Amino acid sequence: MTIAGSLAILVGLILLIIPGLILLFLFQYAIPIAIGENLGAIDSLKKSYRIGRDNFQFSIILGIILLVINGIGGALAVGGFITYPLL
Repeated sequence: MTIAGSLAILVGLILLIIPGLILLFLFQYAIPIAIGENLGAIDSLKKSYRIGRDNFQFSIILGIILLVINGIGGALAVGGFITYPLL
């Protein structure tokens, strides 16, 4: 799932930067969906896309907040070990 999602985001970033960023925010729910609902890679990416599209503004805000938290944790020496699992 990570490979398929990353390839889609990479293609979006290569074409124009904005589509890749949009896919990044829309696919952020894929891993919890795959774990919680025991779905396959493509099915969880599709469901994540639908959820992100239906709640687009919330997905953008949540993605930015998570990136900021991860950035703060990454700036500290071992902060990434604390902030990444929480995300």
